[in-house]
Amino acid sequence: MNSSRNRLHFRETHELKGDMDYFAGSEWMPLRAGSAGQVLEMVSGVPTWTTEPAASITAITTVLSADFAIDAVAVVTVTTAHGLSVTPAIQDVQLTVSESAAGNVDDFALGYIKVESVDGTNVVAKVNVTAASATATAKAKLNILVVTGV
Repeated sequence: MNSSRNRLHFRETHELKGDMDYFAGSEWMPLRAGSAGQVLEMVSGVPTWTTEPAASITAITTVLSADFAIDAVAVVTVTTAHGLSVTPAIQDVQLTVSESAAGNVDDFALGYIKVESVDGTNVVAKVNVTAASATATAKAKLNILVVTGV
């Protein structure tokens, strides 16, 4: 067993704080400190400082759906225009429930809210009302958040 592989190796050639050595199979090689924001990765078996690519956000939009009924047990389909110039992927869409001025009630329950489909124009969601509001004509809305290109 090569004992040089099992011990730390220091050289006098380190010039900057953060410089280090790595074993390249037969000899120790210097690796200079990276710059702020860089990460150390293995590239073809060699430790290399690289810059992580920035997240690329194409579009962000929030949309409020039209009112939908919550005064009956049913699976309700809610179709809402997203207003984007790109077609979002289904996983780019998040849904939450919002109160409506036409039925500000809390006596209902939902089994699920899911994105059914997305196209170049609309987000189609399904809302499962499992316990209806006792208030006739009670309504709710969906808050739709779309973040594409991340």
